[in-house]
Amino acid sequence: MIHIVFFSPYPELSNVIEQVFRERPDKDGLTYEIILDSFNNTLQQGCHGDVIISRGFTAGMLKGTSLPNAELKTSGYDVIAAVDRCLKEHPDTKKIAVVGAFNMVYGSESVSQVYKDVTIKSYFTEKEIYLKEIVKQAIEDGAQMIVGGCSTVTIAQEHRIPCQLIESGKEAIRTVVITRKERQKSNLAIQTGVFLLLAAFYTQLGGMPEEAKGYPTFLLAACAVVNASILFSDLRNLRGEEAVKKDPAAPAMIRRVILYIVVLGLYIFMIEKIRYVLSTLLFCVASLQIMRVKSWKMQVLLPLCLTISAYVVFSRFLMISLPVGTWIHFGF
Repeated sequence: MIHIVFFSPYPELSNVIEQVFRERPDKDGLTYEIILDSFNNTLQQGCHGDVIISRGFTAGMLKGTSLPNAELKTSGYDVIAAVDRCLKEHPDTKKIAVVGAFNMVYGSESVSQVYKDVTIKSYFTEKEIYLKEIVKQAIEDGAQMIVGGCSTVTIAQEHRIPCQLIESGKEAIRTVVITRKERQKSNLAIQTGVFLLLAAFYTQLGGMPEEAKGYPTFLLAACAVVNASILFSDLRNLRGEEAVKKDPAAPAMIRRVILYIVVLGLYIFMIEKIRYVLSTLLFCVASLQIMRVKSWKMQVLLPLCLTISAYVVFSRFLMISLPVGTWIHFGF
């Protein structure tokens, strides 16, 4: 049984969320909990679910944690719908401010292309504690109406300025709440492939000198243990279905996993040829490139620190014989 926690950004959405869950064909394998999101949510409750779904500031905060989370996204259509309601209630409005979390309002100024005589400006912040200042700034800039999330609307009402809530529809909720069974099967296939590849690498150790087998054997054993734990977890999760965010980046992620497997294979092969230090250094650099680490400090310092520290631990403390290399020899 999979438990989903849904932080509802405003009270009226709770009924829509319940309807979506009732209509799901796999509803018997799911339990859900709807918690009304709060201003400056500290996540003191609702962090016990298999998946936590939220919007706006809470979604942005959850992305910075290790908690399993999915974002209820706000589309340009949602912003346009809110602006339309603004103009129907106040047709003389000429300046509208869209205020809220960066992941909700960024790019909303492009909506102004739909409205010839209306100026739409976005104001965003990453932290909800600064929201009152942002709303005040929008009003000082001459905004006649505020559009945003529930917290933004509440603050605008305190300033007695017309406001409209950006609402989320059923389709957005359906998109973010999907079954994980197919993704679990894909993960299972990948982990099985990695496990078999590790086993194949292990069979090649027979041709290495005895004094050079220590480190590759240790490396393969560690990878096998980690991969086996992930494989076991995926098998266990296949007992039911799990709701997760639909990840459009999954194909790219799979390509990176395959590339990493290839790099790992080259690393294991080259250890015997060019010695531990150089091969590990190159492996770390390649791994950071695959993970798309852009900081040049990380690309330089992390491989050096990892390589040197691992060399000292394995050769000096664990007394594991590292490959000496057959192509290139160093003086240590």
